[in-house]
Amino acid sequence: MACRSFPSPRRYAQHTLEIEDGEPFAEISINSSLLSFPAPFDDNGHPTVLCREWLTEAVSEAIRRDGHLRIIIWSDDSLTTFNEAGQPTLRRPSANHEAQHG
Repeated sequence: MACRSFPSPRRYAQHTLEIEDGEPFAEISINSSLLSFPAPFDDNGHPTVLCREWLTEAVSEAIRRDGHLRIIIWSDDSLTTFNEAGQPTLRRPSANHEAQHG
């Protein structure tokens, strides 16, 4: 998974999100993050539904705090985009994308 931050319309920063198993904790900045959540991954190595919801809210809070837009690129190739108010929108890959990239 990755998180892209947009500190200005012409620049963005990207970093890989690594979530450790532990008590819920999120510290998200432009270029890095420190994340932990209990049993964050399912048997296939993807974030659980609860972990996705928690991380989405943590990113929303970071946007409201610092005003930098962000996008989460999930391990299943779906995206969560956020507006200026931190409201998330989940975008799934198209069937054509999935056929090409499996």
